[in-house]
Amino acid sequence: LNQSEKTANLTHDRVLMETTAAARAGFHRDGEPGLLHDLYIARKKFYTDGKLAGTPVAEVCVRLGKTEEAFHLIQDDFAHHRAEFLWTLAAPDLLPLKSDPRYRELFDELNFPAPPASSK
Repeated sequence: LNQSEKTANLTHDRVLMETTAAARAGFHRDGEPGLLHDLYIARKKFYTDGKLAGTPVAEVCVRLGKTEEAFHLIQDDFAHHRAEFLWTLAAPDLLPLKSDPRYRELFDELNFPAPPASSK
């Protein structure tokens, strides 16, 4: 949270400032569950207001066990060509989605080349 606060202050990013403050307040109130709950509420508000893409909300959804909502948000980013969709390739909080067939379907639509075969 400290690094997020520093980044928000340096970049004057209001969304990051407010979501980090919400996460910190939730953590102080109820530890990790409070952090995730308040971060979800804050990010969801900014998403609803059109100030944040869905993928950052999806990251929190996965941690909260809201897989269906996470996929809906990621699919919306994909459909609207938001660059944040590409976070889905490597964001650690989204890695559990890779085992879901919907994940593979989305990335098949990107037409990325297959990874090279192992040279064993």
